[in-house]
Amino acid sequence: MVISTMSKKVKSEIDISKIRSFLEQKAEELPVVSVKGAHVKIGKYYCLERNGVWEVYDDSILLNSFALRSSALSWCVAKMQKQQSEAMAIEKQDFEYSKHSNDAFLFYIRYKQSKDEFRKDLMYIRYEESEYRKNRIRNQLDQSIKNIKIN
Repeated sequence: MVISTMSKKVKSEIDISKIRSFLEQKAEELPVVSVKGAHVKIGKYYCLERNGVWEVYDDSILLNSFALRSSALSWCVAKMQKQQSEAMAIEKQDFEYSKHSNDAFLFYIRYKQSKDEFRKDLMYIRYEESEYRKNRIRNQLDQSIKNIKIN
């Protein structure tokens, strides 16, 4: 028996299984977020960070991989809200962000290691261009994340 702290009356037994089943049902329908270390659970999806890449799982099945944590989490929310076009846009923009980020990193390394002045100038120009594209894609990605509607 449970004693109420407010009224000091004895209450009947509470059925924990009903509460548990209700919460599990709502977790499947709503974008409920819970964080445990490197795991982030959003509804039925799990997001894990492994080697700098955010992976999204559904029942231990890898669904997708993202470069940014915000992309992975917003993709899960868009999928749960059945906003397929927003999810696809986030997926595409995250891929482009990752590509330009890697390009910028490689061009910067080549710029630093180059001995030839022409090659050094060329690598720096390509580095700046990749950085510009990366920042432009990041702004578009942030805008796409803001467009997700939670019902």
